[in-house]
Amino acid sequence: MKAGVVHAKEDLRYEDIEKPVPKEGEVLVKVKYTGICGSDIPRVNGDACHFFPNILGHEFSGVVEETGAGVTRVKPGDRVAGVPLVPCMKCVDCQRGDYSLCRHYS
Repeated sequence: MKAGVVHAKEDLRYEDIEKPVPKEGEVLVKVKYTGICGSDIPRVNGDACHFFPNILGHEFSGVVEETGAGVTRVKPGDRVAGVPLVPCMKCVDCQRGDYSLCRHYS
């Protein structure tokens, strides 16, 4: 599979990486679309990466390819989107189901 991988400051490579095998509770998604957002740019050009190598593209959508043991909410073939931040699930917006409006993301 292919990925945009940051190996060091200003060292971004589009390369083949090993296809991961989902562990218990994990899902392998075949990414169909991804974006590069404002937080990705400093990871490549600046000092915003906390570790290397770092795979870009935390905002994505795709299709579930495999599921690990214990996964029950999705199955292979389901369309999904990645959520780069976790909503608090307690505020008014989260209680309404408007997770993208949460002001307390972690």
